[in-house]
Amino acid sequence: MSPNRSRGQIHYFLAEDCRPAGQQHLDPTEELRIHLRRLEDIPGMMVDGSVRTISSIAGMALGVLAVRGSLAGTG
Repeated sequence: MSPNRSRGQIHYFLAEDCRPAGQQHLDPTEELRIHLRRLEDIPGMMVDGSVRTISSIAGMALGVLAVRGSLAGTG
């Protein structure tokens, strides 16, 4: 998903009760950023300017909706 008109792909993963464990072993062309945030902080981040790209906002919004059960029966 990349609504920014780029050819790159963005994958979002939502993990609850997670913590960092171990080192990353990325391929030379990979770029992976991990951001640990509390679920209740996400909606505020989407509107206060903390998150600036629409693709990130879309991924975060889908995660919040999925956890809240708001996506049930949509597809």
